[in-house]
Amino acid sequence: MRCSQQDTSVQRGRYTRGCELDVTPEISLNAIRREKTDKTFQVRAVIGSGMAWVLLDSGSVHNFIAKRAAEQLQIPVQYQRDALPDGGKLASSGISRNLQMAVQGYAFSADFFAIPLEGFDIVLGIHWLK
Repeated sequence: MRCSQQDTSVQRGRYTRGCELDVTPEISLNAIRREKTDKTFQVRAVIGSGMAWVLLDSGSVHNFIAKRAAEQLQIPVQYQRDALPDGGKLASSGISRNLQMAVQGYAFSADFFAIPLEGFDIVLGIHWLK
């Protein structure tokens, strides 16, 4: 993600301007379809003062958080603005940087793409193992 110094101030529930995501997030069909397979595992996680359902998914490359969960847990999300044909801007892809959580007693922080996601609050792809 490329943001100017001005763009990096994140406010809860507000969009930042001018940020560009420089990667294409990769999520598995299992996560999108809410399917549990031999390549997935579901656990509970502590995020801030709240709890979330987490899908550990070896088929997803990146980490994701449901936009709904980010709002409920008051997690700051930076949104990029996509250009519309008429020159307007539309907030679409978002990212939450250095989100701290604890899963099964293991505390860590990671970056998460904010997307519309049903069935799970968080998807941890193989990227979080790094």
